[in-house]
Amino acid sequence: MEMVLKRGSIIAMTIVAILVVWAAVTILSNASLDGFRFLTDPTGWNIGYSVLPSTLDDPYWWAILAATSNTIFAAIVSIVCATTLGFFLGLVRSSSNIVLSTASRAYVDIVRNIPVIVQVMFWYAVFLYLPASRTAIEFLGMRISNRGFYFPSFTDNAVVFGLILAVVAMLWSGMVLFRHFNKVSTGRTTRGHWIAVGFFLAALAGILTLAPQLPAALVPDMPKKVGLNFRGGMRIPIELAALVAAVTFYRGAFIGEVFRGGFRAVTENHIDAAKSLGLRPWMTVVKVRIPLALITIIPPLSSELIVVVKVTSIGILVGFNDLYAVSSVTATITGRAFEVLAVMVLIYLVINFSIAQAMNAFNRRIALPGYET
Repeated sequence: MEMVLKRGSIIAMTIVAILVVWAAVTILSNASLDGFRFLTDPTGWNIGYSVLPSTLDDPYWWAILAATSNTIFAAIVSIVCATTLGFFLGLVRSSSNIVLSTASRAYVDIVRNIPVIVQVMFWYAVFLYLPASRTAIEFLGMRISNRGFYFPSFTDNAVVFGLILAVVAMLWSGMVLFRHFNKVSTGRTTRGHWIAVGFFLAALAGILTLAPQLPAALVPDMPKKVGLNFRGGMRIPIELAALVAAVTFYRGAFIGEVFRGGFRAVTENHIDAAKSLGLRPWMTVVKVRIPLALITIIPPLSSELIVVVKVTSIGILVGFNDLYAVSSVTATITGRAFEVLAVMVLIYLVINFSIAQAMNAFNRRIALPGYET
């Protein structure tokens, strides 16, 4: 039976590959690489808020890259918030507390049935009714107004976050290499260690480059009122806030059902065994329910995280300049609809494929022996 399934998968993949190649040849035969030269032309317009710096003189490729950074940033924040909300919804929904369980179920049933477009417009309207800058809400150094959310930050956030990312990448690749050499010493073989070597060297180069700039970059930068607006600090525009809020509450309801299914998959025998060992309720959740539930949760959660990335494209409705919004403007101005669409599709494929591969690797790591896929 397993051999039949493998043959069926190979046949299906072969058919898909043939169709993709045929479509690519058909499309490229009617297109020219000269059509992509517009990417080096200056845009003449600013995309507004951007994680990466942007100016009027930036070429189109940099504007698309800056918009991609906006999409990735919005997706990361939405994934973290939606997954956290979904975890607690699933945990409460699976609890024996009738009040909390009923409230969680009501939330899921209501939010899932309201279109996400309506929700993003709702949150945008809510944030527009925040106080003006002259009467902004001040809390722990933050400034909250209808112009955005201002947080204390550093003088050069790019250096600080880049250094943190490099350190994390170096630690991860170092652990991978340590496990590789440990297994080699015992006569076992591993795969992928050359990728870890590349990450380690790249992270080391990044640390050596950014470390001298760290003292100047760590100077605090507090938001201050200047005229009718704020200057300094890190600004989160209400467009981004509305998008993240809508995606979090909407997709969080779906992710909550994923977690609920995973928690329900843990049998009462496991819970009783944990109680018989004297584990406290919170220890039972951390040591027993979550590890066992993850085996069931990870595959559907992977699909949900990819959906979150794709849903961020609705930010165009509230004026958030993500990859889809900037690509649409670029196609309108340049008249290169096909070329812009090809670039946008490729970027989305890379982002979503990376998420899928990372989740698949994590799923193989926690899978039961003999059930790795």
